[in-house]
This record gives sequence, structure tokens and C-alpha cells, in this order.
Amino acid sequence: MNENSDLKLELERTLIDLHDADRLISIDPKNEFYHFLKSYELLVIILTRSDIIGAEEFREGLKEALEEINIATALNPKNKIFHYYKGHIFFMLNKYEEALEEYNKVLLIDPNDKEVRRYKIEILMLMQKYEDVLKEFNKMIENDPDDKEAHFSKAIYFKKLNWFKESLNEYRKAILIDYYKVLDKLFSDAGIKKKKNKN
Repeated sequence: MNENSDLKLELERTLIDLHDADRLISIDPKNEFYHFLKSYELLVIILTRSDIIGAEEFREGLKEALEEINIATALNPKNKIFHYYKGHIFFMLNKYEEALEEYNKVLLIDPNDKEVRRYKIEILMLMQKYEDVLKEFNKMIENDPDDKEAHFSKAIYFKKLNWFKESLNEYRKAILIDYYKVLDKLFSDAGIKKKKNKN
């Protein structure tokens, strides 16, 4: 089988799934997961065909997927997956403020969601809201001081701003996280227990 045949089979499967979602919604229109399923399948179709459809058809497909996820979130506003997904659709539509609103709703439900914070940082950078970017990095690190990736990302951010001293400081923090983990492992493997600090 060639790549085109595989793509065609995947598209046919997705169209069947979309038909199933429509059938399920007709049976139980108040089931938020059926609307989520339909939104997801619509998005799969659009993304699968993105290289062969025009920009307008792509946007219309995203709007159709957004309509279904709006129904799902109205039926269950506390589902973080729905808000996360809705934020992604807004992002693809270049509606950054709306995407941020949805990501903030996810963070109200789960303040420690690192992935959503990373998406927020990406959008805030595109919007050139640099103070807000720094606040998000600080929240990530506050939630998990040992998040090496957050320190590396913050270092890269500082470097882009030509804040070399701050950048170097964040790189050091990231490197030390691994250094201390390796030391802990070496001591543990050698049967040496760390002394507890007496406060």
C-alpha cells in the first residue's frame, strides 16, 4: 500500500466514525461526549485533508468542530479536556484571546497542568505579552521547582530577550536538577543515606 491509499483508508474510517457520532447524537443529544466525539472527528477530517483543501474550507471545518465542542462544554463546563480542546481550535483559528480564556478554564480545574501552561506561554509570546510570559514561567516553576524543562524554556526565553545573565542562571538551575538526581541515585545505589537537615 502506498501513502495515498493509507490516507484514503484513514479518511474513510474517520467519515464512518463521524456518521456514528451523528447517529449517537440523534439518540442522545444531551450527551456531551457524543458532541465531543463529533468535534474530534471533524477536526481529524480537516487536519487529514489540510494539504489538499483551501484555507477557507479549513477555517469552515474548524468552525464546525468548534460548534460541536461548544455544545459539549455547555453540557459539561467542568470537563477540562473540552476546554483544552476548544483552546486548540481557537488557536488554529488565530483567536488567541479566546484560546487563552479556554486554557485559563483548564487551569482553574487543574492549576498544575504543565502542558496548558506551555500553550499559554506560546500564545502570549505570539501576542508579545512578555510580562505575562514571565509570570507563566514563574507559576510553572513555583508548582514544580524541579521542572527542568521549565527552567530550560525560561532560559531560552531570557536569551531571546538578550538577558544573558538571567538566561545563564536558569540554565544552571536546569543542569543542577539533573546533577542532584544523579547524586541521589549514586548514593542510594551505594547504600548511603543522606543526612536529614535539622531545622
